[in-house]
Amino acid sequence: MTLPWMAAKILLRPVAELRPHAGNARVHSAAQLEQIKASVLAFGFTNPLLVDEDGVLIADHGRLEAATALGIAKVPVIVLRHLSAAQKEALRLADNRIAENATWDQALLRDALAAVQAVPEIDLDAPGFSADELADILAAAGIAVSDGDAPEALSAGVRALRRLGHYHSRRPAHRTPRARDRARAGLCRPGRGAVADAASGYAGDAGR
Repeated sequence: MTLPWMAAKILLRPVAELRPHAGNARVHSAAQLEQIKASVLAFGFTNPLLVDEDGVLIADHGRLEAATALGIAKVPVIVLRHLSAAQKEALRLADNRIAENATWDQALLRDALAAVQAVPEIDLDAPGFSADELADILAAAGIAVSDGDAPEALSAGVRALRRLGHYHSRRPAHRTPRARDRARAGLCRPGRGAVADAASGYAGDAGR
């Protein structure tokens, strides 16, 4: 297959030399910028920004804003010199829209979240899920199996959640605000508002 272009070089460029595209249609809320900053602090600056030959952003406006807010002096970039003005606009749209068309495998997502949740060193804000989203995902696992199910029938994620005290197999009331608050509280770690006792399954207030 012959491609029109292939990235072969990543450069470090001063943030001050890069400019957001004035017509960028993608809007990043303050809350999302906090998520991007949390991700950068947790994992590093792992994705290069896409810019044109004049230093104008084609993709990754949110990461540039986050880098500026964090005081990062230089960021990795890939310079796209082969695109026409219309192609740049099309790529800006495609870079955002195509990702939105993906979906989640819910069982694998629960397993992945459980694996992340089991490691105290990883900030639960870093993957970008809100507390409400996490509570809903894990609560959904609670109505998928019954108390009589054999352990081998459970996903690795559900077994991990049970060990951490964050999973209850019969939870028809998870839709109520009180039950959702309990599920959300189970997502907290020491230093984040609650302490989970893996042996007893108790989650108690630890202060802030």
